[in-house]
Amino acid sequence: MTRSIRTMIVSLVLTLIYALPAWAEKRVALVIGNSSYAHVASLSNPRNDAEDISATLQRLNFQVIQGTNLDKAGMDKVIRQYSKAIENADVALFYYAGHGLQVNGKNYLAPINAKLDNEADLDFDMTPLSLILRQMERSKRTNLVFLDACRDNPLLKTLARSMSSTRSASLTRGLARVDTGVGTMISYSTEPGNVALDGNGRNSPFTKALLSNIEAKGVSINDLMITVRKQVLTSTNGKQVPWENSSLTGQFYFNPDDAKTAGKKTENVKTAALEPTKTRTQEVRKEVMVVADSTLEHTFWVSIKDSNDKLQFQAYLDKFPNGVFAYLAKAKIDALSKSRAIQVEEKNRIVTDKPKNTQLALANTNDQPTTTQPKITTPTLDPQQVAWQMQTQLKRVGCYLSRVDGDWGPGSSRAWANFKRHARMRDLPNEPDASMIPVIKDFTARVCPVIRTRPRQVRRRSAPRRHDRAPRHQPRDSRQDAAGAALIGGLIGLGVGLSIRRK
Repeated sequence: MTRSIRTMIVSLVLTLIYALPAWAEKRVALVIGNSSYAHVASLSNPRNDAEDISATLQRLNFQVIQGTNLDKAGMDKVIRQYSKAIENADVALFYYAGHGLQVNGKNYLAPINAKLDNEADLDFDMTPLSLILRQMERSKRTNLVFLDACRDNPLLKTLARSMSSTRSASLTRGLARVDTGVGTMISYSTEPGNVALDGNGRNSPFTKALLSNIEAKGVSINDLMITVRKQVLTSTNGKQVPWENSSLTGQFYFNPDDAKTAGKKTENVKTAALEPTKTRTQEVRKEVMVVADSTLEHTFWVSIKDSNDKLQFQAYLDKFPNGVFAYLAKAKIDALSKSRAIQVEEKNRIVTDKPKNTQLALANTNDQPTTTQPKITTPTLDPQQVAWQMQTQLKRVGCYLSRVDGDWGPGSSRAWANFKRHARMRDLPNEPDASMIPVIKDFTARVCPVIRTRPRQVRRRSAPRRHDRAPRHQPRDSRQDAAGAALIGGLIGLGVGLSIRRK
């Protein structure tokens, strides 16, 4: 066997070995497309979208569980089957096309027999998206979710008619943003709260762009979604913007490129064997270390927020100088510094005031020894910090609608009064106080109702307008003319009388 043949065989073996992990991983997908709705108008594309996505995923080595035009029982059945299939999977994918809606920030997928005569039907007729996400996030894996479910939904209008005006305010077009666990990406056919287009061809604009690019070799999931977003923007003239919420900790490829997986060929077989191993080790280290900044910051803050160590809060500011909790960290440092100063001052006062003659001190206290305990002080917040935190909490429970600025003005006072009224705690003080912050934090749900303004009605006049009425008095100019004529007539009469008298 010649040297060139041996080199070719070794290169081929290395290529197969390095390409194998990407294709040896277990991939499971659940694909649902609902078109033929019983109580609202049917959709033309979801069934086609689901069938085409299923065929494509099967070519990409996915075990596909497919369901089209499923009622509530059918959707429950395939979701149960899917939850069992992904127990040992490395990649779990869920695709849905059809009607979907959000109520109170929660997303629901609509089976074909959904009717929604009243709000209670949500629990029995609809499938919550959170049910599927819980099954996918039970184990650590790569989870991919694609939702082409933001079409204009007539079920939303039916449900709104059965609800009061206050509660119907919780109904919003499109789907709501979902907070994902680590390792999960959720892709929406359009941005949260907006409506996507169903399309005029076989597939919707979003699914058509996804099918056109998903089988491209060596394209990561991030690059894939950027390409999909550009194509949808172009095909819809900017009316639809695909959007995703991702906490993936590594790159994922639907169709890995063998050359990228295996690495470059080299004449030195030993170097070629070691280099991919080194590259894979670096990728694993990155997957372990790379976490979304927002998740890392939130975890950091939760771990130190109840601490009394200034150094921990300073470490947070060094890591996240412009973080979400930077203002609170600075306030905590100031409060701890003031508390420490007060404690030192109190300790020095106790030492200074201690009697030099212990026996005289005991005699002055009826021979009963006393021990002076240092005064325990709690961290205090200045008025602006108290106002800022109270405004933040009042805004969270829906009572404060302005910008949080730490300035306690009339708007803040009205928000505090509304909170006390709706929370039935009218005996609370009227002025901002640090002790009131935990009271507001105890409320996890909205306290103040949503204010809905009614359009101003134009009052109709029954009487004719002023310019249509007859004048109540003679115009001023006419009165002046009459007075002048009377004066002239009087003068003429006086002149005639004088001339007759002279004769």
